[in-house]
Amino acid sequence: IVKDDEIKTEIIKGNGIPVLIVCAFQPQFHVETVQQPSLEILRAVSFETEAASIIKEQEKFIQLLNDIVLANVFPQRIPADGILFNLAEHEATMIKDQTKASCVHKRMLVGPVATAFEYDIMISYCHKNRELCHKIYECLNVETCYKVWIDKERMYGSLMARMAEGVEKSEIVLICMSSSYKESDNCKSEAIYAKKRHRYLIPLIVEPKYNPSGWLGVYRDDLLYIDFT
Repeated sequence: IVKDDEIKTEIIKGNGIPVLIVCAFQPQFHVETVQQPSLEILRAVSFETEAASIIKEQEKFIQLLNDIVLANVFPQRIPADGILFNLAEHEATMIKDQTKASCVHKRMLVGPVATAFEYDIMISYCHKNRELCHKIYECLNVETCYKVWIDKERMYGSLMARMAEGVEKSEIVLICMSSSYKESDNCKSEAIYAKKRHRYLIPLIVEPKYNPSGWLGVYRDDLLYIDFT
């Protein structure tokens, strides 16, 4: 339910973030029924600029998130890693906006800079759709000359760092769209990060009769897409 934009707004405007932070780390609360859901809600709202601004002011909370990631504490590590990633992205966006005019002027003086990519394509997908997405990977990797990046197990280091690595090393990102992809905060982070890094995005529909809506629908509407079902 927290995926709904109106619910996120109510949480932010209703001062729900400080309450969620308390619920996420106070020892009297049960990990699975209170702490973990609170972290996941905080991650979902941290995509919003106003929420990110509120969260990053909580220095003790930020330190606790870092401790969880460094100590590799499951299952809290995944939402903690996601929150920290979103906060870093919001900070980077603010800095970019402040220096945009200067950067544009410099590009006019020196011209475009070519980027060499290690991979031609990255496949961004939800693991619930892995069977079809892995077939797409095998076809591209075996039957073509493309170099394809895919994280089949997602067990390597920080999930967010691994995702960022894939995007940064790839020229094209395939967005494998499905209802599961839309509901996944990990997938949302990948898509947003790829768009911010100005990668070529190609939407693929990997769920029968699926019509993307909300944040994911924007990606489908802006681009030509391929239906793999």
